[in-house]
Amino acid sequence: DVIVNSSAPNMIPQMGVSKSIHNKCGSGLLKYLKSHYNGILQGSFVDSPNFGLKCKIILHAVGPYQDNDCVRDLENIYEQCLHYCFSHKYYSIIFPCISTGGSMFNEERACMIAINTCKNWMERFGPFWKGNVYFCCYTDKSFEVYKKYFKELLDVS
Repeated sequence: DVIVNSSAPNMIPQMGVSKSIHNKCGSGLLKYLKSHYNGILQGSFVDSPNFGLKCKIILHAVGPYQDNDCVRDLENIYEQCLHYCFSHKYYSIIFPCISTGGSMFNEERACMIAINTCKNWMERFGPFWKGNVYFCCYTDKSFEVYKKYFKELLDVS
């Protein structure tokens, strides 16, 4: 139902997942974002139509730059995106590795935050929301990091 795009505050695609999403959607996506929003604040997101992607909506989230003690901003993105799904009756969401590309947030730390935040949210709200949370990894390194922490934090392989 929902794809989360790791965005820059100015909404211009930089690299990785964001660039792939914009390339697939075409120039209409950036035009839409620029005409509807004046940028995105760190730790928040904006929504857009799907522009032909196989989802119902795209959420464009801005995570923190590097590890500048902004863990709460990263947690907030995951929590608020999940709340958005819950309140709009969307039942699946896929997250990229937010802030780990051009923002250079430590990949292992970002992964632990992502998994723990989603796990905690699901423990609180899962009984009321019968949805699924997915993570996508742009690189093999990201995949290995997520695999490691899924096993450690969730006891799954």
